[in-house]
Amino acid sequence: MRRLVFHPLLIAALPVFYLYSYSVRQSFVAPKDAVLPLILSVAGAAALWLVLWLCIRNAAKSGLITTIVVTVFFLYGAISGLVAHVWSGLRYWELACLLLTLIVLASWPIIRTRRDMAGVSLGLNVAGAFLILFNIVTSIPSTLAAYRASTSRPRATPAVEKGHYPDIYDIILDAHARADILASMYHYDDTWFVDSLRQLGFYVVSQARTNYPQTYLSVASTLNMTYLDSLARAVGPQSTDRRPLLRFVVDNRVMRELRSRGYRIVSFTSGYTGTEFENADIHLAPRWVSSEFLYVLLVNTALGPGLLRDLGLKYWADQHRARIRYVLEHLPDAARMDGPAFTFAHMICPHPPFVFGPHGEPLNGSNASKLADANHLHHMDPALVQKYVADYRGQVEFIDHAILKAIGGILANSPTPPVIIVYGDHGPGSRFDLDDLWKSYFPERMEILYAIHLPDHDYRGWYDSLSRVNTYRLLFDRLFGDTLSLLPDRSYVATWKQPYQYFDVDTFLPR
Repeated sequence: MRRLVFHPLLIAALPVFYLYSYSVRQSFVAPKDAVLPLILSVAGAAALWLVLWLCIRNAAKSGLITTIVVTVFFLYGAISGLVAHVWSGLRYWELACLLLTLIVLASWPIIRTRRDMAGVSLGLNVAGAFLILFNIVTSIPSTLAAYRASTSRPRATPAVEKGHYPDIYDIILDAHARADILASMYHYDDTWFVDSLRQLGFYVVSQARTNYPQTYLSVASTLNMTYLDSLARAVGPQSTDRRPLLRFVVDNRVMRELRSRGYRIVSFTSGYTGTEFENADIHLAPRWVSSEFLYVLLVNTALGPGLLRDLGLKYWADQHRARIRYVLEHLPDAARMDGPAFTFAHMICPHPPFVFGPHGEPLNGSNASKLADANHLHHMDPALVQKYVADYRGQVEFIDHAILKAIGGILANSPTPPVIIVYGDHGPGSRFDLDDLWKSYFPERMEILYAIHLPDHDYRGWYDSLSRVNTYRLLFDRLFGDTLSLLPDRSYVATWKQPYQYFDVDTFLPR
């Protein structure tokens, strides 16, 4: 037992277990997302170990060198950050060569020594096993909670008599601003798109504002037909734990009540944890799209600034494009299903990453793989803000043309005129600071696209300042004869770090 060497495989697996343990405590990360990264990591370490063993013919020595290489590989991002404080001008390849030299210098005495390495191997075996076990144990409660959330369907309310109801499409164009914001801040005339929606029978809410400036907050409020005050009181305004919020999204009132009325829940892949809705009756996604988990794992390794920058950016951008194009292409398919269907489609567009030009041409810039937005993306740097404005403008033009085509397909394929809701969950972020509300320009982030198509085009009860918290209150009254009272149309802001501490936009003065 003392001479067994398996720590290279444990150390290779450790970053995957650590990232999974951390991520699952923050959000709903599916265990399957960690499988491929785990296989790749362990297989890579095993291959390196085999090559070194063939050269050295000593399992303990080759195992120790493999562990050193694997450790440096996964800690590259942290090492790079520390070195940058001392030597800010050091380039990627220079640091890579420096680290490779240090690995060679550390490996040479290991190869030359006549000492028995059994004690070192045993210590590393024990340490690696303990750290992996610790991460597994600490992730179990969150994993079970995530599993229950992803496999259980939203609880249905007591069934009512089912009628012949229209299909309902809930389509989020993430971060799509209102036309006046696009004109004033992005120098883009979007009136052609608004007019096209009206010609198709949509009511466009001309003074629409989102209720919250972040996706999870906004979607949770809309799909539960309520503000999030009670949830904030339950978890505490200082909490940073997004899991209660995500549970509120996954097990939501709208889907529960629609299922009780005979609707099938159809969801499309979004690439965003919490809005995948894999617990839907039908979940539609391309056969192969890489998970966000794999990217987060690799981006901080030695591949991050090198391979991912040169080759990976295009790959991740292609994956994002494929996901969005898949949704646009297959949205009309739900219209062919038997019985009423509620179709939920969250497209991360025109929200970053900016991977489409105005005519749908592929973009593979340096930010093509980042889901970050606002100051988390451009850091309020004037040059980066200017690029953000230009790239966002092009992506808005693309998605407007593309979604009109998809809506046309929905209307053409629907035997009964459907309900179609198209909206931005929040606005863009060229002048919004997710960490400091005092530095933020609220209208850009809060004033959104919001349009609805009703089967009879009768929009009595709808009004120009309607906010999305009341969308399904009005809709359920119209379709099912419910008597849900409307809530005041309010907008609240919160920082990224404290998603449960809300400030009313109309009383928060610094803008």
